[in-house]
Amino acid sequence: MLAIHPHLVRMQDAEAGFTGDPQQAIEGIFAEGGVAALSRNGTLGDPARASAEHGERYWAAALEIVAERVAATSEREAPDARSP
Repeated sequence: MLAIHPHLVRMQDAEAGFTGDPQQAIEGIFAEGGVAALSRNGTLGDPARASAEHGERYWAAALEIVAERVAATSEREAPDARSP
């Protein structure tokens, strides 16, 4: 949100969630109770370290992954140009 809508972010209200072992966090997402079982506020990470620059990098990476998936899907589903 800091990268795309910083005016909506109230850092004074931000509080850390689960900041333990990343593997435990990943497992917790899919476990019974989800993230809420790991974290009182139901979040992962510490927003005190967040910045617009971090968010911009995450958005760029996410968009790149989506573009790659769309391209791969399009290539698999495109009709063969040699077909009549």
